[in-house]
Amino acid sequence: EMKFYSRHTKNQKISTVFLGGGTPTTLPVSLLNKILFNATVFFDIDPEAEVTLEANPATIKVGYLSKVREAGYNRISIGAQSFLATELKLLERNHEVDEISLTVQRARKSDFKNLSLDLMFGLPSQTEEQWIYSLKKALSLNPDHISAYNLTIEPKTRFHKKRQKGLLTLPDDEHQLGLFKKTIETLTSMGFEHYEISNFAKSGKLCEHNLNYWHNGD
Repeated sequence: EMKFYSRHTKNQKISTVFLGGGTPTTLPVSLLNKILFNATVFFDIDPEAEVTLEANPATIKVGYLSKVREAGYNRISIGAQSFLATELKLLERNHEVDEISLTVQRARKSDFKNLSLDLMFGLPSQTEEQWIYSLKKALSLNPDHISAYNLTIEPKTRFHKKRQKGLLTLPDDEHQLGLFKKTIETLTSMGFEHYEISNFAKSGKLCEHNLNYWHNGD
C-alpha cells in the first residue's frame, strides 16, 4: 500500500509521520520498525521529521520503548484518558492508573524528549473536581503536550447503543463548556499554549502533524 501511494508523492518532502489509533503498540516492535523503515524506503522523509507513535499504557512492556526510539520514532502520544480508576472503567480502558506514570517514565528513559498525554472530559457524571484532578495529575508528569478531548459519542458504537437505551447520560452543554473553559484556564496558567481546539503545548512542542491538519495542509 505504501508503494502504491508513493507514486503520488514523488518530489515531495515529508515532514511528519504519525502512526496512530487504534493502538499501534499492540504490534511487536519488529513490525513497528518495519513500518517505519518501509516508509523511509517509499517516501522522501525529512531526516528531521517529527515521527509520532500513539501508545496505550497497557501494552508497554520493559524495553519496548527503547527499541521503538532506536528505530526512529521521536514523539510519543500516550492515551491516558483519565487518572481516576472509575473513569477508566467507564471508558472501557484496559490500563490501570499507575500504568500511565510507568509508561511516561519508560518513555523518558528511552530518550523521548517530545511526549504528549491524551485526556478526555465531558464523561457521564464527571464533576469539575474530577476533571481538574486528572488535569493536575497529568501536569505532575511534566508532559510537553496535552490533548484534551471532549467525549463524543459516535454512531454504532457501544456507547451510542447504551445512550439509546438510556444507560448513558452525558453532562449538559453548559457543564461541558465549563469544563472546557477550566481546561484552558488551567493549562495556559501552567505555560501551555492553546494552539488548536483540543491541543495545548509547551513552547517549541506544538505538534507539527496536528498543525498541518489544522491549516488544511496536504
